[in-house]
Amino acid sequence: MSIRKHEILKYKEYLKNLIYGVDIFLFDIGILLGKYIIIDPNIYTYFRVHGENTGRVFANQIDEWKRKQLDYLNNHVITFNIINQFIEDNFDLREKHVKLIHNYVKYEISISKIGIKLFQKNQKVSLIDLINVLRIYPKLIFVLFYLIDFGPSILKEIVIRKWFEKSLNKT
Repeated sequence: MSIRKHEILKYKEYLKNLIYGVDIFLFDIGILLGKYIIIDPNIYTYFRVHGENTGRVFANQIDEWKRKQLDYLNNHVITFNIINQFIEDNFDLREKHVKLIHNYVKYEISISKIGIKLFQKNQKVSLIDLINVLRIYPKLIFVLFYLIDFGPSILKEIVIRKWFEKSLNKT
């Protein structure tokens, strides 16, 4: 990705507060400023998967995985809240391309909050969060995650264990 320095420097206050997600933020700057995306089939870099990747949680033990997953989700909420503030402060939310990115950012915040709720009962998740998720990804499973606190606690543990086992199969 290539963005002119003067475009990035205008938003450095947001950029310096990001925990991770700099690539997402830079992509959003390009899209929101109406710049072109050129897809080039040439390989310029290699993507290397390792234990410190911010987009995946690696752990072989469920307790370690829970801790790392919770950290990941909390950092995800913080990062996307900064990106959300950046969008709301600098762009007209009525513009179609801005609204599209803004809805996706709200989805990322909300889906992470619903995930956190599996691990922490005190996580506040509103009906708006559920709507933000269903607007982008209308699946019944998210309604069930949203309502999971009303069921028996064993149900929550089963869901967490299945999520953990699924993560083991991806490594």
